[in-house]
Formats: sequence, structure tokens, C-alpha cells
Amino acid sequence: MFKAAVLVLTVTISLIAQGPTEQPKKDAVWAAISIQPSVLWRNQTEHLQIYFSVVNDGRVSIKPRTGSSHLLINGVEVEHSSWDYIVGNGLRHPYIENLPPGQLLEFIRGFGEYFKKPGIYTVGWSGVNFKAADITIRVLPVDRYSFDGRPIK
Repeated sequence: MFKAAVLVLTVTISLIAQGPTEQPKKDAVWAAISIQPSVLWRNQTEHLQIYFSVVNDGRVSIKPRTGSSHLLINGVEVEHSSWDYIVGNGLRHPYIENLPPGQLLEFIRGFGEYFKKPGIYTVGWSGVNFKAADITIRVLPVDRYSFDGRPIK
């Protein structure tokens, strides 16, 4: 038992000491989506926001083309007209048209209406020159209540 614990600890320490598992590729675009928290109560989904990030790891400026990107929820693409409105709405950073090398474009959009039903959702985002890793969102089948029994919105 002690030997197994030492082995697990040794492997964990060596993996941490190695640092990142991968270096960004030159002339590449890195993208990610995220939410916080990843588990929501049924009565709090209207507050759900997805964070979108695009990083230019290349040597020249790029056009991120987020307007022509695609968002999939459980493998089904969000309706094009809805997605056009969502991705094109809100503040527009200059990097949306021209992302310099080594720079970050990020934006946040509300998506509560897409996650009203309890369940587990897989969300993916991809564009012409990027693909973010999919994320998982869980909506619990119960409402969140305060300690005195009132629903928390």
C-alpha cells in the first residue's frame, strides 16, 4: 500500500515538473471556450455565459473570422441566424478583424436560453482557422434554494 502511494506521488510530481504538455505551434491559432461554474441549478441557467478566446501564436496578423465560426450544442449547430446575432452582438474589439501575433481576442456571450432543460451538454466551437476543445455543462434537475427555503435566482 505504501509503495503504491509513493509511486503515484512520484509520477504526479514528475508530470507537474514537466510543465505544459505541448508548446504552441508557430503560425497557429489557439482557441478555447469556458464557463464558470460548469454545473448549474435549473433556476439559474438564465445567467449562463460562455467565454470565447482566440490566441494568435503565429508570426503575422490574422483575421479570426469569429463571425463565420460555428457553435455546436450536443452535436447540433446553433441556428445560423441566432449565432450570427449572438457572435455579432455586443462590444466589438478591434482584434475581431485583425489579431496581431501573440495577442488575445476574447468575448463573453449569454446562452441561458439554450440550457433550460436539466441534463449534460457538450459544447463545441470552431472557425475557419481554429477549433476549441469541447466543454461539458451540467444543469441539475432541481432549483437552488437558500438556507431559509427561498429559491435563489
